Amino acid sequence: MKSLHVVQHTASENLGTLEDQFRRRGVGFQYQKPLTAGKIPTSAVNSDGLILLGGGAWGTHGERTTLPSLDQELRFSYDHLKRNRPVVGLGLGAQIVSIAAGGSTEQTATRVHTGMARRVRDDALGGQMPENFPFVSFMRDRIVLPHDGDVLAVDENDDPVVFTVGPDVICMTCHPGTGPKMLRALAAEVQASEEDLKEEFAFVDAHFDQMSAALDAMMHGIVAATGWIVED
Repeated sequence: MKSLHVVQHTASENLGTLEDQFRRRGVGFQYQKPLTAGKIPTSAVNSDGLILLGGGAWGTHGERTTLPSLDQELRFSYDHLKRNRPVVGLGLGAQIVSIAAGGSTEQTATRVHTGMARRVRDDALGGQMPENFPFVSFMRDRIVLPHDGDVLAVDENDDPVVFTVGPDVICMTCHPGTGPKMLRALAAEVQASEEDLKEEFAFVDAHFDQMSAALDAMMHGIVAATGWIVED
């Protein structure tokens, strides 16, 4: 059985509905919590892959808002890339992967962004990505893709929602496993009220079934691309 490292930056953001997807496919995972444990592994030599989650108000650009464990996570991510181990980055995690792969970020305020993503390649995730799918992004700062970043899906402004850096490095500015409970917990962490994010909460509540269906489809492409499981 494959076993993955999952780097978690806040208790509110975990794998979410991805946990069921991995368990159903026989993929094991272990959470690493650098902000509470103080450290994460340093080498990818015994790793089958890495997933870096988001972090609410933490970012990668800005004196007071930069993730405290950023340097550790960049080294861990780079070691996975150097050893050709699969990596998935979600939200803040996608920023970290992008930087480790030679990209960068630009400072922006924390933003909750919902909308419909549009696939720009028919073969995205092995053809498993839906043509359109709802997404929610809870993230500070903006990703500047590395030169070899390949965009698979964009938002209404044609900004990247899903991109790859090589065949088995997959990044999303959203978290496809986000549900209403996770979004509300993240909002509470930054002291955003129900009224502040009324439209965003309503979007996730209304589209959660569609988000789950899109995730189920894309997971076939993700686990095939990463080699974490061979689909029948």
